[in-house]
Amino acid sequence: MDHTLGVILAGGFSSRMGQDKALLIHSFYKISWLEKQYNLLSTFFPQVVVSKRKEQNYFNILPSAMYLSDTAAVEGPLRGILTVHQKFPKMHLFVAAVDLPGLNPLIISKIMNQFRKNPEADAVVFKDQYFEPLCGVYKSDFLARLCKQFQNLQETEENKTFSLQYILENANTLSLPISEEDLQALRNINSPDQL
Repeated sequence: MDHTLGVILAGGFSSRMGQDKALLIHSFYKISWLEKQYNLLSTFFPQVVVSKRKEQNYFNILPSAMYLSDTAAVEGPLRGILTVHQKFPKMHLFVAAVDLPGLNPLIISKIMNQFRKNPEADAVVFKDQYFEPLCGVYKSDFLARLCKQFQNLQETEENKTFSLQYILENANTLSLPISEEDLQALRNINSPDQL
């Protein structure tokens, strides 16, 4: 795990929520969702980076964190992932979206244990009907291949090439079976009625 960096993806627009989800207060921990994810990932990884949009500023709630503004020439969550990879090209990335308030140590442990046992895997994520790509680990050489692939590529039909579902489906992805308990922990919150 020494070569794995914790990454919090906080660069989404939160349009359905109507406010920045990173700043929402966690009902149990009574701190922001960003702080909760940062504290959790910090127990597993020696360094945690927050991937965000340029205009987002979280310094007042998390002054000691390292922030990277998304700059990769792709769209969606992949933009944050590849931006962090470009800054830390030799590190594997454990990625967690900020809007997974139920994420817990058991989920991270399951993923990282399988990652250690399966060094040939490009990525390790849970899968039910679809992959759960916003909580998983991505191998550094896999991310390097993706960067190279996207260097001069324009978006194609339906943004399929930027879709993490599409990418994971076409990679050597180790998909972990998901229990009902895991599914609840990985439930992302997108709108006020889901709170």
